[in-house]
Amino acid sequence: MIVSILRSIAITLLVSSICATVAWSLNYNFIKVFSLVTAIQFGGFWVLNSVIQHIKQVKMTQLENDRIAEYTKQSITAECAYCKTSNLIPLRMDNDNDFDCVNCNKPNAVYIGVTVTQKTNPMNVDTLAINTLNPDERSALEYFDRDEV
Repeated sequence: MIVSILRSIAITLLVSSICATVAWSLNYNFIKVFSLVTAIQFGGFWVLNSVIQHIKQVKMTQLENDRIAEYTKQSITAECAYCKTSNLIPLRMDNDNDFDCVNCNKPNAVYIGVTVTQKTNPMNVDTLAINTLNPDERSALEYFDRDEV
């Protein structure tokens, strides 16, 4: 890493020297041109690196959002068997669903049970109203309803 930084500084100074030499041959001040070109390069590369870092951050955020979206399609939130901390666990049907707790870092396993039932279709009929009153209660209510009219 240090080698790449030193190489970058060397290239920057070489470009500045070449530009300043060309400017000196045209009767400009070598030091002023050298300083100006060096400052422009540092400033330009700082802006360029900032833009590149921002683009990378946006892409990483998008990838993280996509990963979370995929996890929500095939994942569950399960408690750790040791400390009861909730963990988001991606489920796979072709692998063991083992995970280490995010809190206590102890190993856990998820076992999936499958239940098969018959699928039914509702009939196109009106719902039935069931009267749970016994005949005596019903006649008493009907008697009081008649008196109010």
